[in-house]
Amino acid sequence: MLAVIGALAACGTATEGNSPAPQALALTWNVAKAYSGFAFRLAPEVTVQTSAGQVVAQSGTTVEARVLSGTGLLIGNPRAVTRVDGRAIFTDLGLRGAGPVVLQFVADGLPAVTANAVVLTEQPIALTVAAQPFFVPSGGSLATLQVFPRDVYGDNTREQGLVVSASLVSGSGTLSGTTAVPTDASGVARFSSMSIVGFGPHTLRFSAADLQAPVSQSINVEQRATSLALAIQPSGVTSGLVFRTQPRVQLRDAQGAAVSQRNVLVTVDIASGTGSLYGTRTATTNDQGLALFSDLSIAGTGGHRLRFESASLASVVSDSLVLPPFELAFGLDQFALIRAGTFQMGSETGFSNERPVHRVTITRDYYLQRTEVTQAQFGAVMSRNPSVFVSCGGECPVENITMAEINEFLRRLNNANPGVTFRLPTEAEWEFAAQAGGNGDDPLLVTTQGWHAGNSGGRTQPVAKRPANAWGLYDMLGNVAEWVSDWYDDYPAGPLTDPLGPSIGAQKVQRGGSWNVPAALIRVPARQFAEPTDPQFAVRSTLGLRLVRNR
Repeated sequence: MLAVIGALAACGTATEGNSPAPQALALTWNVAKAYSGFAFRLAPEVTVQTSAGQVVAQSGTTVEARVLSGTGLLIGNPRAVTRVDGRAIFTDLGLRGAGPVVLQFVADGLPAVTANAVVLTEQPIALTVAAQPFFVPSGGSLATLQVFPRDVYGDNTREQGLVVSASLVSGSGTLSGTTAVPTDASGVARFSSMSIVGFGPHTLRFSAADLQAPVSQSINVEQRATSLALAIQPSGVTSGLVFRTQPRVQLRDAQGAAVSQRNVLVTVDIASGTGSLYGTRTATTNDQGLALFSDLSIAGTGGHRLRFESASLASVVSDSLVLPPFELAFGLDQFALIRAGTFQMGSETGFSNERPVHRVTITRDYYLQRTEVTQAQFGAVMSRNPSVFVSCGGECPVENITMAEINEFLRRLNNANPGVTFRLPTEAEWEFAAQAGGNGDDPLLVTTQGWHAGNSGGRTQPVAKRPANAWGLYDMLGNVAEWVSDWYDDYPAGPLTDPLGPSIGAQKVQRGGSWNVPAALIRVPARQFAEPTDPQFAVRSTLGLRLVRNR
């Protein structure tokens, strides 16, 4: 027995037969990383010791674990009691949180002992391919290929020493070099000495014990693009409107096989036809070697072909795109019949140029366009779309047009429709139709019928999306202001019949307000005006037009 006691003493352990008072705690634990919400894989072990560092073989001392610093929360049992050999083992202790956490272990009457910081991460559930090449020569190194373990949030768990293996999923080549790589101190497996010997597209799978295995995007080995081909032809065209079917362009090699090469720039332009092309005219190929166009449109009429080009590659031309004749866009069904009548023009409660209120008689019926002229309609006639808000689409009002363009637009439209006359409305015709037999000063009109600064989203909106007025006319208030034919002047005091405004003048009238004007300022009687050749006030994204048709 004495021999046993002597042996224990020689090992630095104080036995109960020779039991000096415990004066310190000692920690045996070397854990630098742990998973949040799980018990530590290596349990902390605390011993009671003398001042000389001898373990006191004494049971019954309660040791408690506490968080000294960091945002972690202890889980499991934070208390352990020393056994007869003086050891307190925290068998199910763990932490929940993220980042570095420092634990301290305390017991009554003894100095605390502090552990090194433990970095908390979420448990890895899968691997992620962080970087990869998309084109390599046969046998060339996949030096940029990186894979890391991720948690449920997609973050790198920074596991070091986790072995990640690569294998071929598709492709006729073979992998050479080092195909199993451990993660480094940053938690990344870097396949710097692995290569693919072969030809064409290949995909790889990466696996590690108990983790979901991802498949890489296509890696194109040696196969080089020589030409472009249309995988999907553009179709479904109406002047000024985005194609219903947008084109897709595929890279091809010398044998006509698809090439999966990323980030090749493809541009498009008109190869034949007299119209104008709008939308995003460049696209880069994706992982399958496809360039996807999304918002192309043509303003014009007749047949058109598109040419797709890329540097050093043979170009490709689309099938013919036939746009219908523009006169189809201005049929009588697009106009509301406004019957002759008498109304009170102007307002006593608005701005000074709205006074005096005076009686106006319209002696002839006329047809007023139900909507503002759209980008598609203007583009069909003029073979161009000058609008600022082209991305709004062909059903949005045309804007940013000069008075000279309006006059040419009317000339072409009238020449194409013998016996029919299109023109701008007079100011009186516009206000008569906007009142629609009601009170033009009603403040609810714009909030129920119009697009204004409070609801437009800072841009024009497609026509006829808000309720029509009582006579079937859309967007008489808001969206874009509309040119009328009158030169600007003060109102006369007496009654008028079919007024045309002054025969000459310096400024023309605009009516109706626009998308950027507060609702409180958009009223039927409100008048705006501008010198028609002024580039600042007469050519704007807030100005459009509406037509009158004689029959």
